[in-house]
Amino acid sequence: MVQRASRDNRGHCASVPYFHIGIILLLGIASYANSLNVPLQLDDHSTIRVSISLNSDLYSIQSFFHKARWFTDITFALNRLLHGEQVLGYHLINLSIHLSSAGVIYLLVHRAIEALKQTFLILSDDECHPFMQRFIPFATAALFVCHPVQTQAVTYISQRYTSLATLLYLSSLLSYLMARLSLADETKKLRIWSWGPACFFLAILAMKSKEIAFTLPIMIVALESLLFRGQLLKNRLFIALAAGLMLVIPLQLMYTQGLVSPEIILNQIAAETRNISRSDYLLTQFRVVATYLRLLILPVNQNWDYDYPVYHSLFYPSVFAAMLLHISLAGIAFTLFIRSQKQLTSGNPAAGISMRIACLGIFWFYLAMSVESSLIPIRDVIFEHRVYLPSAGFFMAAAACIAGIANHRQRFRNGSWITIVLLCFVLTSSTIARNRIWSDEMVLSQDVLHKSPNKARASLAVGMLYVRRFLPEMALPLFVKAVELESDRDIYWMNLNSTIGIIEEYEGRCSDGLKYHATVETVNPAYRTQWLAISSNNLGLAYEHLGNLTMARENYLKAVTVNPMLDLAWYNLALVAARQSDTGNTASSLKALRTINPILERQAAKTIRKQHPSVQLNPQ
Repeated sequence: MVQRASRDNRGHCASVPYFHIGIILLLGIASYANSLNVPLQLDDHSTIRVSISLNSDLYSIQSFFHKARWFTDITFALNRLLHGEQVLGYHLINLSIHLSSAGVIYLLVHRAIEALKQTFLILSDDECHPFMQRFIPFATAALFVCHPVQTQAVTYISQRYTSLATLLYLSSLLSYLMARLSLADETKKLRIWSWGPACFFLAILAMKSKEIAFTLPIMIVALESLLFRGQLLKNRLFIALAAGLMLVIPLQLMYTQGLVSPEIILNQIAAETRNISRSDYLLTQFRVVATYLRLLILPVNQNWDYDYPVYHSLFYPSVFAAMLLHISLAGIAFTLFIRSQKQLTSGNPAAGISMRIACLGIFWFYLAMSVESSLIPIRDVIFEHRVYLPSAGFFMAAAACIAGIANHRQRFRNGSWITIVLLCFVLTSSTIARNRIWSDEMVLSQDVLHKSPNKARASLAVGMLYVRRFLPEMALPLFVKAVELESDRDIYWMNLNSTIGIIEEYEGRCSDGLKYHATVETVNPAYRTQWLAISSNNLGLAYEHLGNLTMARENYLKAVTVNPMLDLAWYNLALVAARQSDTGNTASSLKALRTINPILERQAAKTIRKQHPSVQLNPQ
């Protein structure tokens, strides 16, 4: 891999790939050094507890086929075995995966340029060629390793599913290129028997890490077409292996779900949520992918949990503009492919290399996005970790464009190196700052709440943290807001119910409804009416706590309407009516309570006489 000397390098160590990779690794370490003690966040607790048991599942073939993300689960199980819930070990593995991905990206782009040179018989006697082969791989990997949009895939332990699948995906592609270059070199044909099986094996592991690896066979075909003129596309073994890889994930669905029809399989794949149609999800993804591009260009206002609207028409201005952007980029990619063909075969091969790599990068970005940003509805329409694998293509295209502009003059080439160094410095600083937010669970949750104030999940997360810190009074308004935003989610009501119960002021006026729960997040359907009455009563108490007596009374009335035998609701209705000096409703509530619970009625009357002596109660 030692490159020829030229006026551009003058024999300096900067021309050595190992030196470049060392700089890239240092950038990654600097960017994430302050993330190694980030506590378990959000889903991390459940993720590391439900992963595979090494004692029973590691060697089970049945487990391998039943668990969609078997390989990543094994890494979590090993972490749990070695470190329990001590976060340092988990973060070291995540960071190692990220650094390895950056190193593989460097080698992958380097080999891609070598493939173009080999295919089009490009000699390295022009100083522009070594510049291309040094700058594009370095810039791509350096931007990838230090960009702050990657923090969710690296710092968030649970998203090892994404980062590990990406590493294996990239490694499989690199193995393919190594095998393909060996096939073209008469002196190295034996190497194909090591790199070829490695490509296939790594592809299988990628698909057993996360479903985003489904596009890997298509990416291999794209590499063959763009870098080798598609010479292997007539080879039956190559086509058979690519088709076999495409079937891995569908066959797993058939095995685990007992599915036999392709139509049923497609419906099952699209079944994570029924609340968003496929067409609406696709329209929304036009805007989402544009947001990903904006984050890659200008990584500001990052958010763990975006409050993103679902679009229902192509003719929303923002949706239509996003669609035009994507069509334009596709057109640019096609134009680059056509022009690069002419440049590579005559006249200016250095420009042809930059154009072809930029074309590959654009295609990579959209193909890698297609699993999670197309016609398969996912409950959450946007998450930053989903751009982790596609970002490699974006940075590849960006680096190739910079190189293409700079390759004409020496001073432009020097300027491009300075530009990348300054850009990496800015991005590394931004990543460090973003990791500071991740380092405190309350800071991260409040950051989400500030940026997504109408997201019920954000209010719930901050409220739960207040409860854990023994501040139920601060949690209560957040739980009320969560219930107001999404009243159909049992988990929001459950947290409200339990929080009311630990506030001393409301002792004896509420019930947590635990006896009606089926699980920690759902209610037993047989007792939903009783539970709804209790929950409405508790919501009334919460509004009373917030000083909104009108809403408190409305919810007490709802509770007694749903369950007229709920004595606590009649008790609270009498008290709030007394606070509003409503003698008639106070008396009628006490009368209803007397027939259900005479002891509680006497207690209510006593409290009203003491706190609201101006309210005249019926002496009977």
